[in-house]
Amino acid sequence: MEPPLTVKGAAQDGTGPSTVPAGTPPVRPSARRLDRMLRIVDEGPRPFYRAAIVSLALTSVLAVTIAALIRPPGALPWPQQDMIAGALAALCLSAAGGIASLVMARRSRPASRLDRVVAPRERAAIWLALAAWFPFLLIVVYFRAEATFPPSVQWLYYGFTDKRWVSACYLLGVLGPMIFLTTAARVLTVGRGHPATWRAWFAGLFRRNGGAASQPPGAEHASDAPGEPTGRWRSQVGRILTVAAGLATALGLAWYFFGPPWYLTQNTSVVTPQEDLWLNGFQAIARGHLSYTGPAAIQYGPGTQSVAYWLMRHVTSFSMVGFREAWALFTWVGVSILFAVFFLAFGYARGLAVSLLSALVYPALQQIAFRAGGTFDGYWGWANPLRYAGMIALVLLLPAVVRRSPSWRGAAAGAAIGVLWGVTSYLAQENLIAGAIGALVIGALLMLSGTSSWRAVRAALAATLGGFLLVWLPVLAFYAVHSDLGQFLSLYFLLPRALAQGFGNASWPGGTLTAIFYALPFLLAVIAFLAVFQVRPVRIAADWSKERVRLVVTLVATALLCQGALLRSDGSDLTGALLMVPALVIMTATVLPRQLGAQRRVTVAIAGVAVVVASFALLPYQSFTWASVRSVAEAPYLDRQQLAAAPRPSMPGTLAASRVGAGLDGALLCCQGPPVPMPDVIRLMNRIHAIIGSRTTYVADFAHGYPGFVYFVADLTPAPVQADKYNTILNEPQLMAYMAYFRASVLPQTQALVTGSLSTPEARFFLQRYPGARRILLHFGRKPYYVLLRQG
Repeated sequence: MEPPLTVKGAAQDGTGPSTVPAGTPPVRPSARRLDRMLRIVDEGPRPFYRAAIVSLALTSVLAVTIAALIRPPGALPWPQQDMIAGALAALCLSAAGGIASLVMARRSRPASRLDRVVAPRERAAIWLALAAWFPFLLIVVYFRAEATFPPSVQWLYYGFTDKRWVSACYLLGVLGPMIFLTTAARVLTVGRGHPATWRAWFAGLFRRNGGAASQPPGAEHASDAPGEPTGRWRSQVGRILTVAAGLATALGLAWYFFGPPWYLTQNTSVVTPQEDLWLNGFQAIARGHLSYTGPAAIQYGPGTQSVAYWLMRHVTSFSMVGFREAWALFTWVGVSILFAVFFLAFGYARGLAVSLLSALVYPALQQIAFRAGGTFDGYWGWANPLRYAGMIALVLLLPAVVRRSPSWRGAAAGAAIGVLWGVTSYLAQENLIAGAIGALVIGALLMLSGTSSWRAVRAALAATLGGFLLVWLPVLAFYAVHSDLGQFLSLYFLLPRALAQGFGNASWPGGTLTAIFYALPFLLAVIAFLAVFQVRPVRIAADWSKERVRLVVTLVATALLCQGALLRSDGSDLTGALLMVPALVIMTATVLPRQLGAQRRVTVAIAGVAVVVASFALLPYQSFTWASVRSVAEAPYLDRQQLAAAPRPSMPGTLAASRVGAGLDGALLCCQGPPVPMPDVIRLMNRIHAIIGSRTTYVADFAHGYPGFVYFVADLTPAPVQADKYNTILNEPQLMAYMAYFRASVLPQTQALVTGSLSTPEARFFLQRYPGARRILLHFGRKPYYVLLRQG
């Protein structure tokens, strides 16, 4: 009998060499590669350090190549010069690191000081994360090189600045380290268990940890012993009462600061272009056109237009004052959702703190609010918390759904969140895009950290998607039945695509929020890095606690909202990110000190207070003074008293006056621009309506805003354009296509045209086609305003 042969390779359990009888099949190459990789994992941080050095060197060489090749003709632009210089410096650093590795390899020491600070396993994970992270920096290099080319088309209305490299750099700097570190630690942890196959190694990444902190789904609700049903019942009742108290407080705060009565008939602030941007669509829907497409097209969310129109028809009034009342309802509902989510996600005490900070200190919710002095006013037509509330609710509440999945409670909660996400995504595109990215990031982090299993995350995401589709399938089917699904989807994603390319993006102009605009991305990166570590000893955290999960989801939601502010770079868009900054401040102050090793309550309290106080340094001083906070807190009560005692305006007596609305019809100023009293504008609109009547009309322009004002207030029948020129035409090629369609398809059906100048393209085309058209000269203030009537 032949003696057995010793074959170098993995044993069946993957722990070492095995003795295999002679004549057995040779070990497959994949098994040899697996065995080699497992030995590398067991070796420690040194091979991963070398991998990071090689990765940095290759990335540097490729960065130099990309920067040198992708550039406009002529001299090398300064961004390419800077990138090449940085890449060469990184290449030198990698060379120095490689030499240091070779020198240290000759010295064998059993232990080092570094091992006592950061364990070898953690260092191995850090180096592996860096090795995987470095090549992604080439995305930034590529987009930065592309940004040096001039725009290929001429963009209208706003400037064009390619900031894709800013977005890539921001996301890689904030979310990248957290994801890569968590993934690297998980990969190495599973590898140290010596999986038998590559498939087993991959499957192990998505299993839930079995540590002491792990609990099966629903275990967090079963803290009492099985033999104590009374204790369990009392615990459940206590949780229900706490949740109910939180929701009642949230709704009460939302009503006090932003709820009715608003007395908007006494608000005579000027009509802004952002308001009359919506009016064209309302008038088109009133004349029988399909919402959101054709003459009713708008670049914002379809649901906001449809719901506002329904509210104006059935709840408020079909007027500009009625639109403001509908927008006030949006604000109230949006704030109610936000505050309720804060209480549900963070608990009563922290939910109350976040809600009060949001209402009293941070400016995000002050864009439409009660003003000291007796009015409810703000940025009508734009500022709307519902643009972000669905995304915030999805990201903050998803971990609770995952904890309860898979179970009927998890499915029901996921479906409810999905319905809310679907409704708010129908209202505004920001909820869809940021919500989808946020849900995927949170699901991945929960799995890769070992906090939740793939089965639980999959069930939660499936339930959420089911609720989302419950809202969206009827919407898509409606437009498909009307043969407008393609245009609906094109318009829905029109502005997000254009903004991602560079339309409307600009540099920060300065202002009171400059400090927080520049500091917030770096603070997010620091907090994200610290959030995945635990101290004493230093470890990459696994099997995250509820507190750590709350901090991470708050961070992810804030980071995704801040992304939009980096593109548009203005104070109005920055307020979207500031919706989550109060939550980030409170969660960082109450969670991070303890996660970083603070144990004494006094230490934790001092650290938390220091974080909150330091956060105020990023805000304008006047926003957190006692006088300012007191004024904001008292304004809703005092304004309602003052407005309730004021006399009610009389009902409008003409068609145009009724379209403007009671109270606003007597305003001293109509719109932005040269001062024109609202009664004069109303007389002009009545005159236009009397001249045109029910004729199909095209309004080319409006001196003080968008043509929607004229369509709506003069009650005109909009021409059947394919899209609204001022809402959906963003560049020269689109404008040329629009004008070609206007001449070929719209002019034959147009019976009247309103314009401030006969030299506008639409007026010239109209007069060329109908040379005998009647010309009626009117005046808007001191400027001429023409009505052209097609004869016959």
